This record gives sequence, structure tokens and C-alpha cells, in this order.
Amino acid sequence: MTGNRRPNSRSADLPYRVLALLIVAAVPLQAYMDPGSGMLIWQLAGAFFVGCMYQARKLLIRFRNRK
Repeated sequence: MTGNRRPNSRSADLPYRVLALLIVAAVPLQAYMDPGSGMLIWQLAGAFFVGCMYQARKLLIRFRNRK
């Protein structure tokens, strides 16, 4: 019977409570972001997208060639 223990509602709701607290307590940040940092973020996003497309293509080819 120890394997079928269900988490209590307090521990199951904890991530939602933390997320709600972060949203409610959000304050504007006083930070400076130069154009170089912005381009780095775009480059990372582009590399992530291209990497995902490459992996999806590899996976599709693997399933297509399966017998």
C-alpha cells in the first residue's frame, strides 16, 4: 500500500502557488540590454530552431527507413 500513495493537495498545488506569487509580485526590472545581447538571444533562438528541425528530420528519416 505504500506504492499507491497520492500526494496531498498542498504539495501538488505548490508549483501553481509559486507561479501565481511570481506573477502577482512581478516588478519592472531596471536593466540595460545592449544590441549585442539582443543579437545573441536571437542567435540562440535561431540555433535552437535549426537544431530541432535537424533532429526532427533525422527522426523522420529513421522511421521512414524502418522495416
